[in-house]
Amino acid sequence: MMEGVGYEAASLAGHLRLSNLIVLYDSNRITIDGGTDLAFSENVAERYQSFGFDIQRVDGHDMAAVDAALEKAKRTGTPSLIICDTHIAFGAPTKHDTAGSHGAPLGDDEIAAMRKELDWPEEKFHVPASVRVFGERVAAAKTADRAAWDEAFGQWKTEDEERAARYDAFVSRRLPDDLFDALAAKAPSKADATRGHGGVMLQAAAELIPAVVGGSADLASSNKTVIKNGGAVSAADFTGRNIHFGVREHGMAAMANGMAAFGGWRPFVATFLVFADYMRPAIRLASIMRVPTLFIFTHDSFQVGEDGPTHQPIEHLESLRAIPGLRVLRPADAEETAGAYFSALQYDGPTAIVLTRQKLPLIERADGYALGDILRGAQVLRSSDDDRATIVATGSEVWVALEAAKILEDDGFPVRVVSMVCREKFLARPAEEQAKIVPPDRPTAAIEAGATAGWTLMTGRYGLRIGLDRFGASAPDTVLHKQFGFAPESVARKVKSWLTAKE
Repeated sequence: MMEGVGYEAASLAGHLRLSNLIVLYDSNRITIDGGTDLAFSENVAERYQSFGFDIQRVDGHDMAAVDAALEKAKRTGTPSLIICDTHIAFGAPTKHDTAGSHGAPLGDDEIAAMRKELDWPEEKFHVPASVRVFGERVAAAKTADRAAWDEAFGQWKTEDEERAARYDAFVSRRLPDDLFDALAAKAPSKADATRGHGGVMLQAAAELIPAVVGGSADLASSNKTVIKNGGAVSAADFTGRNIHFGVREHGMAAMANGMAAFGGWRPFVATFLVFADYMRPAIRLASIMRVPTLFIFTHDSFQVGEDGPTHQPIEHLESLRAIPGLRVLRPADAEETAGAYFSALQYDGPTAIVLTRQKLPLIERADGYALGDILRGAQVLRSSDDDRATIVATGSEVWVALEAAKILEDDGFPVRVVSMVCREKFLARPAEEQAKIVPPDRPTAAIEAGATAGWTLMTGRYGLRIGLDRFGASAPDTVLHKQFGFAPESVARKVKSWLTAKE
């Protein structure tokens, strides 16, 4: 009850009047360090009452009272909180109501004494006969209920085959066969911020996949994450596809994980990249649980501009990439954004799609480039037989690398340019495939508007890494772009100086 995520989730649950939510609060007044009164003195009942919950309080050791409270909670029409007053280590002579029993075993002597105190048999894992009979009776009843349900469900599927097919597609998370082509066809052919491209892709995905639902932490219009004509979830209507999570990033991400874990749904949540810090526990759990939650992050670099260092992500890309199982995709244009959304939708784990606030130029691609390479993590955008080095870039720095490559070629330093949409996917490819994209026998430089340490995976210890290992500053994005050394001319000078020094 002290943790923020519980507050955020309960607040929204009360607002939406989620009447099928019943929370049993095991109130034993003990924490690892001692009594809860060390740091906790609020009135939990009044807090939850202010959320709109129905409140009951019972003796948590009285099973009949708990059962009665549960039955009442089912009929309230609001979320319910049942405060169960309990004693930790109930019946243990010396550990009863103490912090010493919170995370440590009682020990053989204490267990033996507790058995005597509770008049409990010596047999380990003892289950009373009355409990066995009760369990068998419940199991038989539930088995009959399930059989009846299966028969009714089978009849329903026979009577409405079209709806049954849609239900099966939902439950199995089946994607349209032509999803990649459909998304690619919707990719805008104009310069825009990738958050704008992302909005188009999300809309296209929502039109093709009814299971796509979600929302933003009070930033939907800025994140471009509103499903048009999708309606909004409210206490009076749950048919909407847009969820207003409010300023509750941690709770939002946790709720999306719950929806993904339930099955069928393909939930997305969105906010600014810098606020990923508030969501990290839930993102990490998404990876541990391997659920397909889609995390959409916009405003992805210091080029947010005048908002200053507090809103300019620096370390966030690398910190997200450090989470095992999370795929981090940072597309450079509309085509890569289409590939990013397709990649996220076909992955059975969590994905973070990271998008710009500022507009980016159209990307120039060499003839015969492989569009499918987007899905494998990286694609070659520019190359020649005389390349003296490879520049790997992501997102908003790809066009910078391409413009710098033109300058370098004019100066007699031809270079290959690789857009690495997803480093995790690229590094998962066989070594020989990686070598075709980033040749190991040539020097490699990396450019990304953020922390640089992780790029040693591509450049080696002594390679060139152009990034930002300091916090940003408050100024227009165009000013910061030059001041922080991300103008094409500046990048070209650094690469040329680096290559010259190596030779």
